[in-house]
Parts: sequence; C-alpha cells; structure tokens
Amino acid sequence: EEKPADDLTLVAKDGEKIVGSIRLKTHDKYIELRTMYVLPSYYGQGVGTKLWQEALKLLPSNKPVEVEVATYTKAKDFYTKLGFIDTGERSAKTKMLSSGTMMPIMKMVLNR
Repeated sequence: EEKPADDLTLVAKDGEKIVGSIRLKTHDKYIELRTMYVLPSYYGQGVGTKLWQEALKLLPSNKPVEVEVATYTKAKDFYTKLGFIDTGERSAKTKMLSSGTMMPIMKMVLNR
C-alpha cells in the first residue's frame, strides 16, 4: 500500500473558482490540521464539511487529528460538530478576530 504524503492540501471549487481549502500535515504521533478556509459567501453550504470528509479518506486512520482555534469562535463550534473535543490546552498565542478582539488559542483533538 502506498504511503500517503506528509502534507495534504485539498481545494473546493465552484466551477473554476476556488471557494475553500484544507491543509494538513502528518507527524509521527498525530495529524495537524493547519488551515481550513471557506470563502464567507459560501459559509453554511457544507463546503468545509465536504473538504473534511474528503481529507479523512486520505489520512492515516491510526493517528489523532489536532487543530488550534481561537476560543469562542464559529470555528470552535464547527470543529465541535465534526467531532473534535477541547483538550483543555491553551496556548500563549492569541488570534486577532476581524472585530479587533484578541482571542486565546485552544487545542482541539479528534481521536479516530
């Protein structure tokens, strides 16, 4: 069986227009979900969920997937719907939201 690439990037298109993307990196003990982005005009249309489902088919199933997100954001709610759980870990890093508010970063994990 062929070994999957250490880095995986998928894009979602509407015709020729790229409307979303996901990027993951496989490490020895876990898979890091580095970025998932969907154009705001495509929110709520299942683009992120579909990208995630396609990525899962290509990832090793014996490793947990970790993601860092800003606390109290729609992203946290989205990852919770996908089955990720809050590890309780908080980073010293923060993320500035579009409103200018600084949010602490939390780690979430999906054990499969």
